[in-house]
Amino acid sequence: MRDALNDRRLLAWIAVALLLRALPMLWWGWATEDCTRDECIFRIAARPLLAGEPMGLAPRGWLPAPGYPYLLAACEAAFGSMEAVKWVQWASTVPLLLAVRALGLRQGGPRVAEVAVALVALHPTLAFFVGTLWTESIYTLLLVLCVLSWVRFVERASDGRGVVAGVALGTTVLFRGMATWWLPMGAAGAALAWWFAGARDARPARSEIGRRLVPYVVTTAAVLTPWSVTASAQYGGWVVSDATLGHVAAMGNDTPPPFTFDYGIGLLTGEQFAATEAQGRSTCPIRQGPLVYDACERARALRWASAHPVAFLERVPVRWAQMLNPHTFLTRHVLWGFWPGLSWGIRMAVVVWQAGWTVLLVLGGALGLGLRPLTLGARAAVALIAYYFAVIGCLYGISRFRLPLEPLLAIGCADALVHRQELLATARSAPRRGLAVGAVAVGLLALLSTYLSSGFPGWLR
Repeated sequence: MRDALNDRRLLAWIAVALLLRALPMLWWGWATEDCTRDECIFRIAARPLLAGEPMGLAPRGWLPAPGYPYLLAACEAAFGSMEAVKWVQWASTVPLLLAVRALGLRQGGPRVAEVAVALVALHPTLAFFVGTLWTESIYTLLLVLCVLSWVRFVERASDGRGVVAGVALGTTVLFRGMATWWLPMGAAGAALAWWFAGARDARPARSEIGRRLVPYVVTTAAVLTPWSVTASAQYGGWVVSDATLGHVAAMGNDTPPPFTFDYGIGLLTGEQFAATEAQGRSTCPIRQGPLVYDACERARALRWASAHPVAFLERVPVRWAQMLNPHTFLTRHVLWGFWPGLSWGIRMAVVVWQAGWTVLLVLGGALGLGLRPLTLGARAAVALIAYYFAVIGCLYGISRFRLPLEPLLAIGCADALVHRQELLATARSAPRRGLAVGAVAVGLLALLSTYLSSGFPGWLR
């Protein structure tokens, strides 16, 4: 930390990032009561907490993860407004950039760390989400902290580092249930890293590996237990963090086209949403509680996928393309006029900026993570990206789901930009690896291009 405070370039990028994120809120206002979809759901879930009651459910019956509603309730109690969370998210930019720097140093040294910090500091969509009531700002920070704390724990196993990694992971799960499976992934990854780190005769005993993992696993469980026990007792079934899997699975696996909410390719009005449901999409009853509803929706999605295996497989690349859509929620926000006073040229410049940033990070990140040495952080990033692709491919896609991965992609992209010559040398010296990474890059480019035109005027499509 001391060396970070003495790094003038880092401090300058932190200042730029904070200014970029604060300006829209200061110019157009931050204390608005307007909300969109999940923003409204988080408010609904948080309000009962202020009256000392259990957390609320989404109107459609599913149980959200508790982290963000509790954070909104805490902001209301402390500052008199849930909207104050935007300034908490603004402040979270600092630890995010510090964590990116720490991982960048491990990946490729000071220059890679600086470029990675710059890529995240200037990230237009990350800047945009700070001024919303979506979970992305906090969740992105938690994801990067999970990776950093796991890397530090594996680098030098100790009870203290295991506890820190466990707290980071447990907190992340409380903000998004998708992270639940990271515990077995992280434990298995740490065990393999320790097992293969040294020579065969220097490998730790299996019992020693198990002992090293205890603080990580136990602390994660300890962070989750209070909420898990309370929610399980309240709803009459096992709850770890949320009960949303069925809802998400059913949104993407039904006879009508899957739901998505990005500009130009999604269902952006209540009328469109209702029209799609009228095509034959049915939902499970919500009267029996969120766990029954979730199980019913999961079963319904599984029945559809089993009855339509070809359609299910055909939707996998479509969902990946939706996740990699270069036009995020920032596009619809700007083009719908939520920031009044911007000229057409400035609006188009913002759209091009954020779309170009996505393409740069995804392709550059793939090249950096694929052709540069795989550090522990890079291996964790690759594992998380693969996990996201697997989950999204089976459920449904939206650009918002990609966003938390982009700081990790930024580190790989920075490594590729700084070590361009080494990338070419690796591709020549290991042609199979080069061909594999090239094939992945071509596939990603195709997916990125699928909806690239959706955010531009018709004459540019």
